Amino acid sequence: MRLVALVMWVLVATTTVAAAQSYSKAAQYLIAKEIRAGCPAGGRFAAAGAVERDLNGDGRKDLILSHDRLSCKGGSSISKSCGMQVCTVKIYLRQGKLLRQKMDFLGGGVTLGPTNVPVISGYAHGGDAWAIRWNGRTFR
Repeated sequence: MRLVALVMWVLVATTTVAAAQSYSKAAQYLIAKEIRAGCPAGGRFAAAGAVERDLNGDGRKDLILSHDRLSCKGGSSISKSCGMQVCTVKIYLRQGKLLRQKMDFLGGGVTLGPTNVPVISGYAHGGDAWAIRWNGRTFR
């Protein structure tokens, strides 16, 4: 039984990594972790749901993961990290070779603006718009 579970995990991880070849190793690890948390049978983030890009203007790629853009295999096609209107959104900033989580909140329709320190926007419960941006110390 353990062997079957290990083989299944390797297949899911391999599928995830193969789909994310352009991501850093730290991002690949976090993407795979979020897929396992949101989709017991495996799944895949759309490109807009797993974005590795500089979010704080330091020239290094950070990561934003939005579960509303995670499609699951098997019984339920949506992530377990989604409610009726919004899903988990996580923002990570690069510190050395690692990505450290800085925010975890509920939202949907996440987009990033074109500037060097992009405005990150989306919608909240009830469809209310929100927008945040790195201010040098935190996202506000």
